Amino acid sequence: MNNNSPSAPYDNRTHKRIARPYGHTTDTDDETTMTTQQTEPHAGILKAWDSGTWTATVQLTGSLTLWLRNVPVSRGIPAAELVVGRKVAVLLFDPTNPADAVITAIYT
Repeated sequence: MNNNSPSAPYDNRTHKRIARPYGHTTDTDDETTMTTQQTEPHAGILKAWDSGTWTATVQLTGSLTLWLRNVPVSRGIPAAELVVGRKVAVLLFDPTNPADAVITAIYT
């Protein structure tokens, strides 16, 4: 769908059509809803850190056997804070795929 079509909402202040998310339509015959993934925050413990690839190994809190390897780390976290044993916040973008995660924070 073209976001500049006459059916797209209009912003009177900017005199432009308002863009819609991909997959969103207003046709009643062909109603399409946009699907979104639910991110799930989890607590974990940093078990290993690789400064070369900026990835880490994390043990999720409450699980003795589930370790996530090669988890990308947010570049907003200073490397000096990534000390083995620290608590980390991990976002899982797909709960069925533990490899699809990112470390977003270090906390105490």
